[in-house]
Amino acid sequence: MPPRRPRLTSGVLTPLAALASLAALGTLAVVAILILPPLARFLAAGDSPAPSDVTLLTYGVNSFAVPSLRRAALESAAARYQRHETHRVLLGVLEATGDDGAPYQTRVDLTSRALQRLGVPPSAIQALPTVQDERGEALVLRDAAAANGWTSIVAYARDVRSRRTRGAFRQALAPLGVEVRVVSLGALAGGPASAAWWPLTPRRLSAVPEEYAKLAYYLSRGWLA
Repeated sequence: MPPRRPRLTSGVLTPLAALASLAALGTLAVVAILILPPLARFLAAGDSPAPSDVTLLTYGVNSFAVPSLRRAALESAAARYQRHETHRVLLGVLEATGDDGAPYQTRVDLTSRALQRLGVPPSAIQALPTVQDERGEALVLRDAAAANGWTSIVAYARDVRSRRTRGAFRQALAPLGVEVRVVSLGALAGGPASAAWWPLTPRRLSAVPEEYAKLAYYLSRGWLA
């Protein structure tokens, strides 16, 4: 029986394969760093705040925003009320539960208490009906505006959702003639658009294509102004 030939290639291919994998990951990271900022800036289109009948903290702010940006939104909304630039602070509510199993309504209660500590009285805080997405939030906001005769609304939204939120709100409220301004949280905190995304994580990387898919879907349904 002839002697077995030593498998010299196995010790060479494994390091090469590892190097190739590392090179591919590095390339993807570089591409993401180069492409993500302009894509994120497009999604983070927003407006500057202005006096309005009401100020809305969207459910994305109440449920998902990073603590520093969420705090900036609360402080800005409270300051607007104290300066008489708005008469009421609205809270968006997501119909779901968090990873800890607690309903997001609980987080809205916490937001309400935080606003009260910042000087907004309970009578000036109003939670909207629960919704499942930005389209639902736009519709309940439209109903509330029609019932209360509001003519102007300023809403705070997460960077990645700002463009879709603004388009959805303006489309829903256009028949009422309500002026809608959507403030992106990154700009509110004094940083560049998409500042809340860094450092890059797999979840933040996936948020960009996911949001573009949602934006395309809303466009196809005619839900954006």
